Amino acid sequence: MLMAAAMMFGTAGYLPEGIAGGSFGISASAITSGTCDKNLTWTLDGGTLTISGEGDMLTGKSDQPKNSTGMSWGDAPWYEYRSSIKNVVIEEGVTDIGYWAFYNCTAMTSITIPNTVTEICVGAFENCTGLKSVTIPDSVTKIDEDAFLHCTNLTDVTLGKGVSYIGKTAFTCSSKMKSITLNSPDTTIWDYGVGYYNGNYYYTWEDGAYVLNTTVVKKISGFTLYFPKGSNALKYAQQYGINYEYVELPHDHEYTDTVVPPPAPKRATPSTPALSAAMFTEIPRLRLSVTTTLRK
Repeated sequence: MLMAAAMMFGTAGYLPEGIAGGSFGISASAITSGTCDKNLTWTLDGGTLTISGEGDMLTGKSDQPKNSTGMSWGDAPWYEYRSSIKNVVIEEGVTDIGYWAFYNCTAMTSITIPNTVTEICVGAFENCTGLKSVTIPDSVTKIDEDAFLHCTNLTDVTLGKGVSYIGKTAFTCSSKMKSITLNSPDTTIWDYGVGYYNGNYYYTWEDGAYVLNTTVVKKISGFTLYFPKGSNALKYAQQYGINYEYVELPHDHEYTDTVVPPPAPKRATPSTPALSAAMFTEIPRLRLSVTTTLRK
């Protein structure tokens, strides 16, 4: 139904009110449960969705993003109950948050991410308009494109010190978000990753793929990006004209292999001329001349 509506209105991301808002979801008044791939299970009880097990969260029909070949929104096994999901608890053992896992869960107001998750995949929280804050644990290294796209009320983001990659339009969400602090110098940010918001965003079909129309992406007024000196994020801030300030890293920060250490200081050495072949040929002659003088 969602795909049909999107095709009817000629866009994939900008849908009429009532469709984007999730009013077509099915209410779950009783405990509802199921599996998410072979290693994970999910239970929806009283508005709380709990995901348990060990391994990746394969929420689509495959473990690959399908916006390049067709729509994949709505593939998560709990998608039809999205209007009833208010809280999401991901338990220890789950290692990623799958593609469009919670897309259009507009009633969701909280998410608990364990320290076993290493990646937040494409569109994982796209259009979760009820979400106001999120804490990303230190275990997460990658936040893929569109991860929090169009989360229009998301204002408080706490990033762990393990994040090294923020994808295109990952946090293009709320005009009310005034800052993000990067706790690692290793973080690379891609196009419109932070410091931007979008109003009526939409996708167009170009060359066999859905592409976000970036003409509706706008810079957040008063936004500041905080990061440590030497951060990869400096290039992004300068390229996109994002206001930035430096912060001190915590003493327990561990640098990753992607950080190039500064060159070791050169030790002071006596000022001596460089040796050459010519000098070696002249030295015996000098010694011979001195010896001859002494004998006289």
